[in-house]
Amino acid sequence: MEKTDFELLRERMKAMFETGSSFKPAAYYDEALDTVRIVVADCSTTESAISAHLVLHERNYLKAGQARYVGFSIAGVRAFCKPHRLNGPIKLSEILKYMHFKEHDSRVRSAIAEVALPLLEDNNLDEVEFPA
Repeated sequence: MEKTDFELLRERMKAMFETGSSFKPAAYYDEALDTVRIVVADCSTTESAISAHLVLHERNYLKAGQARYVGFSIAGVRAFCKPHRLNGPIKLSEILKYMHFKEHDSRVRSAIAEVALPLLEDNNLDEVEFPA
C-alpha cells in the first residue's frame, strides 16, 4: 500500500527533528488541495494571493540581507495538467512560463518572472512528483 503525501511528510519531519538536520528547501504536491507548494526558508510567512492560481509566501520578519519572498503556491495544478496530458515528475517552470504567457495582469507576470521562477532556479526545485 502506498503512503499518502501526509504520511511521507510526517516521516520526513520526524526524521529531520530526530537527526537534528537543518531545513532544506522543498517542492511538493498537496493532492487534497490540488496545490504545489514551494518552500525555501524555515520561517513564518504571510500568503498573498496574486491571482486565482498563484500565491506568494512573504517572510513575516525580514532582517537585512534576507529574501522577502520565501516560497509560493500554484493552485489548481491537476486542472492545468490534465488537458496538457502532464503527469509524473512535472517541471514547475513549464507551468509558470505557460501562466506567464497567458496572463495579462502585469502584477502576476512580474511575480512569476521576478519571484517564482528565480526561487525555483536558485534552489534547484523545478520538478515535483505528480500522481497519475
